[in-house]
Amino acid sequence: MLSTLLSKSISTEDKKKRLSEEFNIPMTKELEGGVRNMCNLSQGVYDDGFNDGYDYGYDESLIEGIKNLMDGTDWDIDKCMNILKISDDKREKYKNIIINESVTI
Repeated sequence: MLSTLLSKSISTEDKKKRLSEEFNIPMTKELEGGVRNMCNLSQGVYDDGFNDGYDYGYDESLIEGIKNLMDGTDWDIDKCMNILKISDDKREKYKNIIINESVTI
């Protein structure tokens, strides 16, 4: 039943129909609202996961770009971030990651 409710490939109307026919759950107005909420919840969870993954990949690509520029030139980290037009809100985060990766214990 949960796989039906959380499925992305089944429309809300089909979910209500399946719950009624396959699981003998009568569709009341209250339950219809609950099904709609579950559909929205699963879409929200998917969207959050997708966005988190996208952001992670974007950050990783920029960090690799900065490191490659530093390795291939005599430029310091700030010049590399200037060349790549890294936004001010990301600079400190990237700098900390790159510097901490370089430290060996």
